[in-house]
Order: sequence, then C-alpha cells, then structure tokens
Amino acid sequence: MNNQKLVLINKSTSKIYYRLLTDTNLYDGLYFYEADIGETVKPNFTFGRGEGVWEYQINKESPDSSLHIFVIEAETLTENLITKEIIAGKKYVHYQFTVKQLDEMKWIFTYPR
Repeated sequence: MNNQKLVLINKSTSKIYYRLLTDTNLYDGLYFYEADIGETVKPNFTFGRGEGVWEYQINKESPDSSLHIFVIEAETLTENLITKEIIAGKKYVHYQFTVKQLDEMKWIFTYPR
C-alpha cells in the first residue's frame, strides 16, 4: 500500500505549481510540484505507509489539524521554487481542509475550486 491518498486535478487553463503542508509557513526557496493542464496527480505527503497515515499526519503534525494546499499559477512562478516576492505579494491561493472535509470530498481536490 502506498501513501498517495489525495488526488489533485488541474482543471485550470494553465500549468500550476502546488505544495501540501501541515502549516502555513511558506519560505523563500520552498519547492513546489507541477501539474500540467488537465493533469491528475496523486502527491506523496508522508513517509509512512498504511491505512490512516494521512489522517495521522494531518491531525498530529498540523497545529490546526488541517492540510494546507498552496497553488501558484504557472505565469507567476518561473521555476519550482517560491520566492519572497510571491510570498510577500500573496501571489498564491491557499486552501485549508480538515480530515473530515477531505473525507467529504473523497480526498479529491480540483483546482480551481
């Protein structure tokens, strides 16, 4: 069994960059992953394997028991690393979900929402 529970679908008209975190701490040089137009990805989030590993990680490692998903449009980010200008200008979209909300969504996140 792998640890790829969340499904991320990019239904926007451009490539996006995304990052999953258990907090809201963005910093200069943080790596973001790519999802092309129309692409469906199953991101890795935790090193553990088995049933309930995502739920455990979110509930135990996140100060607010939430998974935070940050998305940046391709025209804003020129490479996979976020910059202090993007952070200061809040040129990203931030989503926050509890395990209960993710269960209700069947662990499928579609961008844009």
